Amino acid sequence: MQVYVTATAIKAVDSKTSTTLISKAPDWQVVVFNKSNKTVYTSPFDKFIGYGVTGLQVQMGFKHGGIPVSKKNLKATVAGLPANVYGTTPEYEKRGIEQYQRKQVTSGMPRSARTLTSSGWSLPKQPANILCRLYGLGDTPDVPLEFHCIDQDGLDDTGLSTKSAKKATIASKEFDIPGGYTRVPTMEAVRIDASGQTAMEDMLQGLDDGIGKMGKGKAQTGGSKTR
Repeated sequence: MQVYVTATAIKAVDSKTSTTLISKAPDWQVVVFNKSNKTVYTSPFDKFIGYGVTGLQVQMGFKHGGIPVSKKNLKATVAGLPANVYGTTPEYEKRGIEQYQRKQVTSGMPRSARTLTSSGWSLPKQPANILCRLYGLGDTPDVPLEFHCIDQDGLDDTGLSTKSAKKATIASKEFDIPGGYTRVPTMEAVRIDASGQTAMEDMLQGLDDGIGKMGKGKAQTGGSKTR
């Protein structure tokens, strides 16, 4: 995935799915389109949740569930850039361990999580929030650059990894949105045609139901998104 971030617009191009996400000030409406099948999905900023649970299972493996993180008094680097550190609270981690010991969650459920974000970038909150939701992460006010989740077995799942980053002049045409595309109701549908969407939903309905039974707000781990 190649991501462009500015103070007034963002763009995320996913070469694996042939999809492009664009959002621009002032309203930050989110537009996701696919040049291959000429479909487009739009969402107001405040209603954008990224891929649904079903979609995240297909796109990225199990959802990280928007694990809540808070800022730590720590510093790090990502791809040579200074980074802020956000992580789960001791209370969250204790609760997860207790649930695992009571066999209420599986070993793949998260014990702790850490998000490394941009540091010192003069940006509004919208670019960071949109990218967090696109990746299935808990919101941070800074652009997410790296995400790690430790499961109940102590295994580290790197859910997001930034391989390189640089400053660049970006032409305004990079944020143009094509016209004449067929509107679809979900982000998942941007990737595939209507018959494929129906088949996917039927196939994953049982898995979705199983996840729902594990409890509202329980996070899922697995899969990764690299950019």
